[in-house]
Amino acid sequence: MSRYLIIGGTGLVGKALIAHLTGRGDKIAIGTRSPFRSSLQDTRVLRLPLDKGEWEKAILDAPFDGVINLAGQSIFSGRWTKETKNAILQSRLSTTNLLVDWMKSASAPPKVLVNASAVGFYGPSESEIFTEESSPLYKDFLAVVSGAWEEAAMRARESGVRVVMARLGIVLSRDGGALPRLVLPYRMRAGGTIGSGKQWVSWVHIQDAVRLITFALDHQELSGPVNVTAPLPLTMRDLGKAVAAQLGTHSSFPVPSFAIRAVLGEAGDLILKGQKVVPAKATSAGFEFDYCTIQDALSDLLSN
Repeated sequence: MSRYLIIGGTGLVGKALIAHLTGRGDKIAIGTRSPFRSSLQDTRVLRLPLDKGEWEKAILDAPFDGVINLAGQSIFSGRWTKETKNAILQSRLSTTNLLVDWMKSASAPPKVLVNASAVGFYGPSESEIFTEESSPLYKDFLAVVSGAWEEAAMRARESGVRVVMARLGIVLSRDGGALPRLVLPYRMRAGGTIGSGKQWVSWVHIQDAVRLITFALDHQELSGPVNVTAPLPLTMRDLGKAVAAQLGTHSSFPVPSFAIRAVLGEAGDLILKGQKVVPAKATSAGFEFDYCTIQDALSDLLSN
């Protein structure tokens, strides 16, 4: 049995991860700004104070084997105004810096920090294949945010902490996130190709996402960036076809790029641009995905 502190544990991935870890007998504490939203059993809920002194006092006598940091304002929060973009960045940096500073002062820092990041780190491309060894081709907003977030987390190594950057792809879950939004038009028989359809979607089933994060906690040989994506990314056009096939409907009304831009502005890049990312480090370390193909994932997630 291990003891883990999860920051951002009330989100989609956090809740699934807590259920997975407690299911195998681990003890979990949750650092959150909204602790009363959690209805999870057998967990100790910690409020994440804004004041550094209060934070350190709250967890001073609570040693942990590992920390998982998933905290940060959602990038799916509407148009990216200057203020929104700053909030997205600072919400990640402030929490991560708080964690790293605590680790530096702790008498017994955790052995490992798994810090969330995103495949947006690599920048958009329709031709490149990205592994953990790849450098960003183009530094758009998501690449800048991911890079700064990882740089902040890597400071924990100065305290002897093993650091893993979990570069998450599009996490598919029936409980929220991108999938219900994507599926709804097809259920109404109004789905169609979004944008050019050539943009890559590097996805992962939520069960594999939490299993891979757990794998990173358990395997000391893993450090640095780890792509949390399924082995077989696909284009947006092929994703739409797979959804339509699973639901027994068809693609009928394409959504042009200009329409997405008109509604979302720069935030439209989340669905109009992408990157082909493969989990080279995970597979080399022996991790086995339960859902390698989009057909297997959709069959599980969209079944009655």
